[in-house]
Amino acid sequence: MPDYIEIMVPCPECEGYGTLESQRPVENSEGKDYCITEIECDECMGSGEKIVGDFYESMDEAKEDYPNAISMITIR
Repeated sequence: MPDYIEIMVPCPECEGYGTLESQRPVENSEGKDYCITEIECDECMGSGEKIVGDFYESMDEAKEDYPNAISMITIR
């Protein structure tokens, strides 16, 4: 019987950084200069991690699907 495995992976939206860079024009530069600001990633709420899960026959099978996993927990 397959087990449900909860898998923590780097957030695909922010690539695990927890923030996204946003470029905006600097005031009074007539659009010539830009500054970069960092905003918190909404997808992972700034953690840089996302939890996914599915049913697998073994942990090795889950590792094949998620080779970049940070951690895996078997939930029965």
